[in-house]
Amino acid sequence: FDLEDAGFYWYHPHCDTVLQMGSGLYGAILVDEPNEPEELGDETVLLLSDVSLDAAGNPLPVPSGAAAVVGSEGNVVLVNGLVYPTLDVGHGRRQRFRVLNAARARYFRLGIAGHGFLKIGADSGIVEAPIPVDQPVLAPGERADLLLEPLGEDASSVDLVALPISRGLPSPQSYEVPVM
Repeated sequence: FDLEDAGFYWYHPHCDTVLQMGSGLYGAILVDEPNEPEELGDETVLLLSDVSLDAAGNPLPVPSGAAAVVGSEGNVVLVNGLVYPTLDVGHGRRQRFRVLNAARARYFRLGIAGHGFLKIGADSGIVEAPIPVDQPVLAPGERADLLLEPLGEDASSVDLVALPISRGLPSPQSYEVPVM
């Protein structure tokens, strides 16, 4: 079948949604644009989420009702189901991150020290002109298409972190956590 609209989409259940998404039932769907320029960079899909684990690494119960979305951030951040993964990139080799916030309540304000991003797409698809953004913010369910050109020495590393952010709800400001 033909897919008419290129873009970065996602799926999740609509029955007991918070419980099932909190258990990892979601995924990405990427529909490529056949006429897209090749120079956008090396592409990586980043599914951001969080889970709540006890000291032994066992899952804690997923909150329900209003508690599920008001301040119920998990205590472990996951990227593509992994804790603090790494991504090897070449010096000066542009990266394209297709980012999805699949967390049930956590907002992600992303940052890399000394780097900024170009936002080339969002939930509605590719934007008309790239938008420079130092620290993109993604609310739960939001998607962003970001370009990054790594700076620094070959074989050096940078950390992608979720910076503190206040959601304007009756919950405390989030704290900084490593993402990648």
